[in-house]
Amino acid sequence: MRNFITVLIALCAATASLAAGPVEPVGLHQTELEKHRDTPTSADLIGTLNPRATPQALASRSTGPCRTIFGYLPYWESSANIQWDALTHVAAFSVEVNANGTLGNDRGWPWTALINTAHANSVKVVLVATLFNTNDFLTLMTTPAYKQAFFVNIKNKMLEGTTDGINIDFEGGGSWRAFAPGFMAELTAYMHAEVPGSEVTFAGPAVNWSNGWDLSALAASCD
Repeated sequence: MRNFITVLIALCAATASLAAGPVEPVGLHQTELEKHRDTPTSADLIGTLNPRATPQALASRSTGPCRTIFGYLPYWESSANIQWDALTHVAAFSVEVNANGTLGNDRGWPWTALINTAHANSVKVVLVATLFNTNDFLTLMTTPAYKQAFFVNIKNKMLEGTTDGINIDFEGGGSWRAFAPGFMAELTAYMHAEVPGSEVTFAGPAVNWSNGWDLSALAASCD
């Protein structure tokens, strides 16, 4: 009888969970960042001879992928085995963002060695900005002074590496997602005006949990 009651309670809990909608899981990027929080940045990304040297310009490309091929490279991984001819963009993961628009740990940015190698292989480099806290999203997106501070700070951080754009990797459930398209549209307009030719992208969800994302509006708000 005790086992039956236990199973019945479990079934009721599962039914209630399903009725409330699917539970949005923690994203892989957030999971891996937390796992490697204390891991140092790979030395071959930063470079050892003159890591603060001005990175070289993007080389032209006569052949390559016929579609945009966008790959994330986390700071704890080496770039030694990247197949550059199979990529159009490499996303340097990442610099952390605070709710007030300031930036946190930048993992030794700029990664001059990576940028030079990528540009020599005609691959664009974008800097990833990460934030994984729902309350912080709302604070950042709904406080004009904090939002403007973030725009300026992430632009300046991108320019430190003479890179080709930024990628916004904000993840988590909650009401902040309704503000995301407007936020991204403002950021994109700002970046295009301040750094002509720069590209602004967003790390969209693999699954639209609970239909909480307006993916069409989000796609239209950035590059």
